Amino acid sequence: MVAIVHNPTLLTGVDNYEYRVDPRVHPNTINYFKVVWKDGSYPSPSNSCGSGVCQAMYRACLCDIDITESAVFTSLPTSVESVLSQLHIGSVDPSILESYTQESNTGSDIAVWHKFGGYSKDSIFRVKFRGEEVYLKNMLAMVKVDGSEFEFRNPPHFMNIAIREHRDAYYETEYVLETYFHHPNVAPFLANRMIERFGVSNPSPRYIEVVATAFKDGMYEGIGDGKYGNLKAMVAAIVLDREARNPVLDADPTFGSFREPLIKFVGFMRAMDFAPSQRGGEEVRLVDLLEAIGQQPHKAPTVFSFFLPQYASSGHIKAASLNSPEAQVLTGPNLINAFNGLITLVDLGLQNCYGGMGFMAIYPNNCHLLESYYDASNEKHYGKLAYSPPNPNDAASVIDHLSLLLTGGRLRLNSATRSMIIDAYINAGGGEDGLRLAQKLFISTAEFHTTSVMHSTTGSRPEVETPEPSGKRYKAVLFIFLEGGMDSFNVLVPHSGCSGTLSHDHYRSVRGQLHIPAGELLPIDASTSSQPCTTFGVHPFLSEMHSLYNSGDLLFVANMGVLQQYVTENNFWEKMDKTQLFAHNVQTDEVAHVDINQDQAGRGIGGRLVDAAIANGFNAGAVSVNGLPEALVSNYGSLYTVDGKGLQTFNQMPWAQPLKDSVMNINRATSLGSGIYGETWSDLVYKSFGENDLLFDAVETATVATPFPDTPFGKQLEIVAKLIQSREHRGNDRDVFYAKMPGFDSHGHLKMVLDGLTTELNGALNAFVTEIRDAQQVWDDVTVVVTSEFGRTLIGNTGNGSDHAWGGNYMIAGGEVDGKRILGEFPDDLSNDGPRVVTPGIVLPTTPWEAVWNGIAQWFGATTTKDLNEVLPNRNTFTDKLFSQSDIYEGDFTDPPTSAPVTSTPAPTASTPAPVTSTP
Repeated sequence: MVAIVHNPTLLTGVDNYEYRVDPRVHPNTINYFKVVWKDGSYPSPSNSCGSGVCQAMYRACLCDIDITESAVFTSLPTSVESVLSQLHIGSVDPSILESYTQESNTGSDIAVWHKFGGYSKDSIFRVKFRGEEVYLKNMLAMVKVDGSEFEFRNPPHFMNIAIREHRDAYYETEYVLETYFHHPNVAPFLANRMIERFGVSNPSPRYIEVVATAFKDGMYEGIGDGKYGNLKAMVAAIVLDREARNPVLDADPTFGSFREPLIKFVGFMRAMDFAPSQRGGEEVRLVDLLEAIGQQPHKAPTVFSFFLPQYASSGHIKAASLNSPEAQVLTGPNLINAFNGLITLVDLGLQNCYGGMGFMAIYPNNCHLLESYYDASNEKHYGKLAYSPPNPNDAASVIDHLSLLLTGGRLRLNSATRSMIIDAYINAGGGEDGLRLAQKLFISTAEFHTTSVMHSTTGSRPEVETPEPSGKRYKAVLFIFLEGGMDSFNVLVPHSGCSGTLSHDHYRSVRGQLHIPAGELLPIDASTSSQPCTTFGVHPFLSEMHSLYNSGDLLFVANMGVLQQYVTENNFWEKMDKTQLFAHNVQTDEVAHVDINQDQAGRGIGGRLVDAAIANGFNAGAVSVNGLPEALVSNYGSLYTVDGKGLQTFNQMPWAQPLKDSVMNINRATSLGSGIYGETWSDLVYKSFGENDLLFDAVETATVATPFPDTPFGKQLEIVAKLIQSREHRGNDRDVFYAKMPGFDSHGHLKMVLDGLTTELNGALNAFVTEIRDAQQVWDDVTVVVTSEFGRTLIGNTGNGSDHAWGGNYMIAGGEVDGKRILGEFPDDLSNDGPRVVTPGIVLPTTPWEAVWNGIAQWFGATTTKDLNEVLPNRNTFTDKLFSQSDIYEGDFTDPPTSAPVTSTPAPTASTPAPVTSTP
């Protein structure tokens, strides 16, 4: 890495002389970039700055340099590739330069112009690059350190340091984007993602290569224009390749995918001839789809869209190391909501009652009046289905036509399910009643929701069972994930009483426009903690955390992050080779799993806590109030999901045809060879119905004494509070809850964004603590862990934001937490010169996540070394950093629970009761 700095000689004796250096080359604002040094050798502090040829400066070397220019080619090159590989400096078209003469007989691929009659550094070449003509100077410019052999090629740049112009910035941006676009990874990356969206979640390498080649060549079997990046050619390759068209692949259980929620809903409307009503006009408007089914146009919850391409459903799909991206939004609540939305669309048209996904066509308290419109005369809607089968008197013909329209003919291959729906059509009397029932049964089939071919049997699937209360003490862990990378060095800030380099002034100088003035911070006493300051400040909008800290119920853990092993500024890249630093998706997985070597692959940290508790004789489970988090996946415990808005019952219309038994019968056990996506869907149906039956009463009948904020995160924590209140109804004495708050990826306007997010976080936490501590009086039984995938750079960017970094400051709270302390090691120097900071303000963590989870796991019930090694597979790498239960909590810990070993039965699916033996 090098940086250009200007250190001019001062002039003397010149009137009105002003010493000015452009900020981009000022010695105090160094901007590093990569270069390739000749022979790999360069001056550095480790070689005394080239044996003294350069001046040691901080942890770098300040060198005087010269630039030399020479000709590259002295005769005509043999190929375009040699020109492109050796010439890197652009030129204008020489035809506008009168002093240049074109060389003749150079061939059609290369043209050359000379200024002085022969090959020199001023000669200009023209070749084709990425389909366009480019002009390149025959020049090699080298930067050489004075008095040495150290040198590197002078990298070209667009921006003139002395005179900055918008034009140059535009050209540079265009070229950067062009370079990204032509990166060799782009074509296979896009090919993989596009194939996924066309219905194959796990394409073969050959299929990806065919599609990527079509993208690069711009042509597939005569389709395209022959230019790089032609999407027409790419799509043609996707849909015409044999892997997309060969019916033999339907027999492969691993082939196919889930269908996207929105595609299913809109596809159903189109296939069933949805006709807008006069009330709705031409435009069809669907309401709150994101909250209802997990997907809505133009409302992706994050920059990573609705689901991650590498997501894998637990069970068969994860066991086979396959991906199922769309399944990430297939939570129990979303599944029930989608059922209800489609059922009401069939029966009542597009409207708002009983889970409908249209605009309000009738006041909610008048929905019961729609029973009188339960026929074709219903006008209280914005459109209805107008499909009519070609031969309504032939039940088999009707069902086969629906199979063609709704499942691409796949359901016709499942003779058992086909027969069930035919019988249902006939028993309903055929006609409109039979058609409506058949449509509602079709939307429950695995063939509708996936591209799998299924073969049903007469066997049943295991249903969710409610454990009986054990009478043991209840404990719960609430895992709060702040998605996007929280700027936690503006959550815990040096205030006063600091030693050495660290101070609030030092923090302010490093953070610049991102700093929070000392007078705005909420001060906390850290004099009993071994930290470089006796007083720190908490973000001004986190008054609840400030209060909990002062009351002894919250502690901070400073500079914690994902670690494979201990690192320094000189070796962190080499010692973190099992992960991908600074990537949202990878680091989110690391925080969710705390298993960097993947020794317990497939299970999250919360899931392993649940498994350990079950092994020790507890009734344990996990509940997410935001999606299907990897953190809660376990081998033996149930993973329930509850939408932050609450739960709906299935098929809500009081007068509607009963459907639940038929739906479960349609999704019964299948034979070997059925598609694993369809198999996973049917498991989800059973699991969702079981969850809904168990949790609906628990959530709907539970009442909280504390008003919660009407915010997305406030609603999540209100659900958690209700679930804690209903613990005996659910039969659990150990719970792990998961809540998520997005939006912390603040690359711009960081202070404003963080102010808004901390306000929402603070309000929800305040209500939650008040309810659990004062109303339910079980605060001692709860531990709240606040996490994020990484911290943010201490140095801001040009958009008043900060970028992805590493170490951060996090919180643990609870009634038994021994708070009013800061654990870990807050950096004593926040500048890039600090031993724990690397450019541009990335803090290297000193405390691993294993440290806090070790003590929490002991408190939760994992007490033996064997238990802890299973919960935290990499804990023995950090034995000197692990916090024990007594490091985090206060109280008597001498009475651990009795151990009850788990049998060696293979891990069940998520809906299977956990096999556990008990001790007397």
